[in-house]
Order: sequence, then C-alpha cells, then structure tokens
Amino acid sequence: VGKRPIYLFGVKDRTKALLTTIACQAFAQRELPHRSVAVHQDFNALSNKDRSRITNACDKQFATLDDFQAQGLAFFEREVA
Repeated sequence: VGKRPIYLFGVKDRTKALLTTIACQAFAQRELPHRSVAVHQDFNALSNKDRSRITNACDKQFATLDDFQAQGLAFFEREVA
C-alpha cells in the first residue's frame, strides 16, 4: 500500500538526458505514481539548458557514478522505509 515504483536512469550524454527528461515528464503528465532517479556520468558535461530541463523533470539526481556508488544505497533505503 502506498508503494511507488522507482525508475532509475543512467545518463551518459545529452541524448540520454533528453530521453530521461521526456520519460519523466510523460510519467508526471499521466499522473503515474513514481519516483525518478538519474545517475549521470558527468552532470557538468551537459549544457545549462539540458541540466535545467532534467533537474526540473527528475525527483533525484546523482551528479556522477561515484556519487551514486557512495550515496545511492542510503537513498534507496530511505525511499523504501
């Protein structure tokens, strides 16, 4: 009861960032219960416009894979608690 799926997106470049943004916006538009998480290869490699778009669309982001490896497990444990 009350459980929401968590969608995890690997974002290695601009194309993946755009696809992730579109997917997250579609889930929100359809009012699907969910949480979205983006794990970037390098968030700062994206353009300002792409960073803004994905930040507005996703619930949680990790700027690098190293950040996700260090903090991801604790994040997911909090989400399912």
